[in-house]
Amino acid sequence: MTKKEVTWKEMCKSETAKRYKIENVPDGDSIVNLEALIEYIVNPIYEQFPTAEITSGYRCKELNDKVGGVKGSQHTKGQAVDFVIIIPGRTLKQSIQLLYRFIVNMLPFDQLIIYPTFIHVSYRAIKGRRQVINKAPTIYTDMPSHYLLMP
Repeated sequence: MTKKEVTWKEMCKSETAKRYKIENVPDGDSIVNLEALIEYIVNPIYEQFPTAEITSGYRCKELNDKVGGVKGSQHTKGQAVDFVIIIPGRTLKQSIQLLYRFIVNMLPFDQLIIYPTFIHVSYRAIKGRRQVINKAPTIYTDMPSHYLLMP
């Protein structure tokens, strides 16, 4: 399988933005954040898990509102990405658990949120919290529901 090469422009692609004719264009600070997110989070995930797919990257405020994103979401700053993953020969649950363990043990993330069918992960260069939130504790019973990891 060929290595995926992601650009900040690809992190702005959105079917919802296209459908509603929303111009999903980041400002300069968000572009800098997207480039760091790609370097420290996206590329390492793709190198380890080539079947991972981005479902949401950068969102302008209008797009974030349209998809029901939280106010002040790190997506609107170019600091967050959502992944779905199915690893061949593994269940969805096993795939998400493997991705979770890789992120926690190997990447300098800011926030990691586990949902039933995807993982949200953010990166910020300064004062990364290393916060983990499990929004599906009845599915992922082996993952804590909320905690901060020591740097």
